[in-house]
Amino acid sequence: MMEGKESDQQMNQLLGPFTTDWSLLLDEVTKLYTLDMFNDIGIEIDHVFQEAMHLDDDRKEMEADVIMVSSTSAIVVVEVETILTKEHVDHFLKQMKLFKSLYREYKDRTVYVAVAAIKFDGDSDVYARKKGVFVLRCNGESIFGLDNVPEERRRKY
Repeated sequence: MMEGKESDQQMNQLLGPFTTDWSLLLDEVTKLYTLDMFNDIGIEIDHVFQEAMHLDDDRKEMEADVIMVSSTSAIVVVEVETILTKEHVDHFLKQMKLFKSLYREYKDRTVYVAVAAIKFDGDSDVYARKKGVFVLRCNGESIFGLDNVPEERRRKY
């Protein structure tokens, strides 16, 4: 039986060719199954967009895997990864600094961030929550579970 890093390396090798397909599937599952979870915590989502890409005149670009929009004021941008690492979290948060300048239609909205993954490398889920990021995970009770972040600690843009 494999343990620890050896099994993680083999999983990464197995998933490597399928990462794109898995990510697209995970995007779709995220879109379908998370609306109620955000509605339950007071972020009422009305519209969901998938695979949005913006590029500005200075050639700065940002891709958003899933954007959940409330008709009132809030937005949740979700980064979807097959296996989430701390580096993915940091890269996503760095990209989010560009969000309002690239997605100008949301410049007056409160923007929250979330990550969704099938597997979490090390304590990347804990790391994300400490940074104020919602964590969406596969669990045994339903397709997804939401690791909520207390309202006062939620990362906002």
